[in-house]
Amino acid sequence: MEENENRIGKNLRFLRKRQGLSQSQLAEKLNMNRGNIASYEKGAAYPNAKKLLQIAKYFGVDMQRLVEEDLERSLEQQGEIVPKVARKVPAEELEKFRRQTKRYRKILEGLADYYEYEKEKALSGERQLSEAVRSMDIERLLEISQEVLKQNHQLLALLSGQEEGNG
Repeated sequence: MEENENRIGKNLRFLRKRQGLSQSQLAEKLNMNRGNIASYEKGAAYPNAKKLLQIAKYFGVDMQRLVEEDLERSLEQQGEIVPKVARKVPAEELEKFRRQTKRYRKILEGLADYYEYEKEKALSGERQLSEAVRSMDIERLLEISQEVLKQNHQLLALLSGQEEGNG
């Protein structure tokens, strides 16, 4: 456990510096005091499970990775290509972008379902040709929107240093 506890401190320091935060700034964001952060980084104290989870969530990393991996080395070995500016995206902004992307995905899924319903009506003859043409415009708009959403997911994955799922 000692090796992993030391790793926690090293990972915390790496993640904090990666976002350009001082110990005081990070402590404020996590509702902790600067001394706690300094102690964790030095290995003089270790966060309890609740604080460890809070830290992992803040930085958008899996708690197991925070405890077991050398994140700096892992990211270097993966050939991380995120520019320095992107590395400093605050975790709150990244989380906000993640929530918005998830919301947009749900909206697009609803629109796609509605479009399929309307398309079936047009193809079955229940709708006139002009409405069918309008549906094709909607289809193209949906395709473009879905591509933008896909790019958002890739950006989130790149910024968070993790594989980003569809959710």
